Parts: sequence; C-alpha cells; structure tokens
Amino acid sequence: TLHRKTNAFLDYHTMRSSVKVQHLTVFILLCISKLPAHVSAVIEKGGGEGQVKSQVNDRDEEIFDYIVRFENTKSYQSFLQTEVQVMDSVTSLPFMNAEVLKFPSAKAAKDWSLRRNDIRYVVKDLRIQPLDLRVQPLDLRVHTMEDTMQGETTPYGIEMVEALGIEYVEGSGIKACIIDTGYDLGHEDLPDATLMTGSGTCSDVPCDWKVDPNGHGTHVAGTMAALSNDKGVRGVVSNGLMPMHIERAIGSNGATLSNILQSMSNCVNAGAKVVNVSIQFSTQVYLNIFDSFFDDLEEAGEEVLFVAAAGNSGNNFYSFPASANSRFMMSVACVDSDANHCWDSQYNDQVDIAAPGKDVKSTIPNDGYDNKSGTSMSSPHVAAVAALIWSHRPHATVADIRRALEISAIQPDPYSQGERNDYLGWGIVNAKRALEALGSNQPSISPSPTLNPTESHQPTVSHQPSG
Repeated sequence: TLHRKTNAFLDYHTMRSSVKVQHLTVFILLCISKLPAHVSAVIEKGGGEGQVKSQVNDRDEEIFDYIVRFENTKSYQSFLQTEVQVMDSVTSLPFMNAEVLKFPSAKAAKDWSLRRNDIRYVVKDLRIQPLDLRVQPLDLRVHTMEDTMQGETTPYGIEMVEALGIEYVEGSGIKACIIDTGYDLGHEDLPDATLMTGSGTCSDVPCDWKVDPNGHGTHVAGTMAALSNDKGVRGVVSNGLMPMHIERAIGSNGATLSNILQSMSNCVNAGAKVVNVSIQFSTQVYLNIFDSFFDDLEEAGEEVLFVAAAGNSGNNFYSFPASANSRFMMSVACVDSDANHCWDSQYNDQVDIAAPGKDVKSTIPNDGYDNKSGTSMSSPHVAAVAALIWSHRPHATVADIRRALEISAIQPDPYSQGERNDYLGWGIVNAKRALEALGSNQPSISPSPTLNPTESHQPTVSHQPSG
C-alpha cells in the first residue's frame, strides 16, 4: 500500500506526523502498474532496495532535458569531476545531488541510465504553467474602472479568515517567500524593497524578480501583503513589516520542474519560514522527487512550512507539490464567499485546509487590481495567516504552526467541526482562532481532532490531467 500523509493527532501536545513514502519496490510497482503502456519505468536492484532508474515517455520527443539525481554526494561529486564535461549539462541542482542533462532522445536518456549503478532516479524536466493563468500579458492590458480603484476596500477573503485586527510583529524574523511569476516592485499598494529580497530561476533573460509580465505572482503577493494605505485593497498582513523573498520561477515559457525545485531551495536558503507555491504538476511520477526534497529538509533540521494550491481540475487526483508526503507541506482547497467548496477545487486525502479562492480581488502590475479565481488564490491566504501567527511565536515549530491552523479551522455546513474531510481538509483557515490556539496549551475553541486519519480511496493516477 502506498502510504499517504496522515492527519492524526495523538493529543493536543503531539505534533501531526506524516508517513513518509519509502522509495522501495512497493512504490515502484504501483507506479509501473498505473503508468500508461508508453511510459517506461526501469527498476534496478541495489543494496536490497528497488530504485526507479528512469521514467521517460517514449512518445514525448520534444523534451530531452532530464533531472538526474545521484545516490549520494560522493557519486554526484565524482560525476562532476570526471564526466560532466562530456555531457550536455543544462543546470546543476547541488542541494539534491542532481544535474539536469540534455539527451538527443528519450531512448538515449533511458539507455544511459541503465548503464549506471549510481543513480537514484531520472525524471523528465517537465514544463508547466502557473495555475489560474487567465490573463493576457499585462503590458498589453488596458485598465478599466475595476482595475484602478479609489480608496481602499477589504476583500471578502481577508474578512473570512479573520485577519483584521492582528498585526504582524515587527522584528520577529518570520519571512514569507512566494514562488511565482514575479513581483511588481513599485506598485502603489505593495511593500517596497526595504524588506524584500529575490532571485529568478526562469529561462527568461534576464529573469528579474522585480517585474511581473504575467501578473499572477503580483496577485498572490497582494493577497498576502497588500498595504493598509487608503489605496486599493488590503492583504492578510497589511502593515508592511513582513520580510519577503520573491522567487520568479515562471517566465514567458512557463516553468520547468528544475526551476521550481531550485526556487524552493532558494526560499529555504533565504531564511523563509513560510513558502507559497501556486504550481501544479499533475502526474504521480513527481511524488518521488518532491518527497525526496522534503526528506532532505527533514535531515537538515529545517523548519519551513510550504503551502501549495491543491489544484483546479475538479477531481480527486493528486497534484504536486501540494500532495507530497511531508509535514512541511500543506495542501489548500478553495471556497467561495459563501464558504462553499469551489466546483473546480481538487479534493482528496491530501487536502489539509481551505481558504477563499473564488473572485478574489488583489493587485496586478501597473497599479492595477483584478479578480481571479482558483486554488492559487486560496493558498496565499493560508501562507500569510501562517506567517502572521508565527510572528507572534517566532520560536514555534512547523508542527506547532500547522497544528494551530488545523485545530482552529472552521468547518462550514454540512461538515463536522473537528473532523477532516477530503473537500476542505480541517476547514477554512481562521487567523484569530489559530493565534489563540498557538498561544494556549489547551485550547477550548475546537473539539479534539479525530484520533485516526480520515480514510480515502486512492485516486486513479494513470491519467492525470495537465491542470
């Protein structure tokens, strides 16, 4: 059986633990049994454990870049010293002992991996687009009266999550990171560069984090941090005191898996405690690579909470990285202004929590404002609430924060308070109640969570939508 992360607590003092997926024969056999016939998964026995050597699609001949993760640092360093010079290297991912290599064909990548015994896995460096991409490039966009607002309004989502009246604690050091399409630095309603850092991993030249030709990332940023300044809208954290790191991983041609992984690592290295990821890879093959990333964080003793969009395909399929098996990851579903589950929000046993995501008004480039919908809009509500309450308890752990978020979440009808379900997880995030839960050893605001994880059937993984 392929284990999924559990949502069980032993008691109020016990952190929620996730069952890690073992990279063993059980996982490999499941992948092989579910993959389409044209996808090849090659197994090599080594050290008593089965390892996926390559997972390549022989029909997909337009992508020849592959992420090659070596068994350990020693084998990776040996490759860099003796072999990389004769290979076509695209980029390096040293934080995970991996190299992105270009091959002349899918068959060549497979054959090369079969000749070696020092590789953990080889996966295609898939290219994707951000979730909820429904706007034209903004330099071509003509603003309407809807876009340029007079005075300030409070989006319904900020009120629903009860963030009003809670101030981010200056100097707490709790930094938030956004992995997306960039950030419109200089927007009238967004924080300036004083507390900002950033970098770019996309293929655009230059890949400048301080601009956002698409607008998706700026919209996410506004939900998290739009200023209370009598202009436009206000975000969950509206006092302009939260340090932020921006990772522009998505460029004009989308983003590759390696772009996202590098940006995730950059967020950690920048000192971020909360990372928002509105990205969807809709194939089970990538479970392995994201799980291994979080396993590395565990081994390094990091305390970083990743918050990701559950996906917008309206089914029970898993999307990644949201469905990774890790205590570091929270998967966020979407609700509308009436607290109803959004029709296109994915639902499964990996959904942890929910937040407003339908017709969310926020910032777009050129001092504009717009409504957008999707789990991409839900995720930043949760990420910002996490950073907001964390600033009041900067020495709290990831387990403390996610426990506070989950036991304080509100379940709308017809769901039962204190019980998890596949549509909204533990319920709609609530900043006020979460802060109370974080500051109390025995909170009385919510019934005790269920002692056993919610059972859920395994969704089909052989025909994942591209989202």
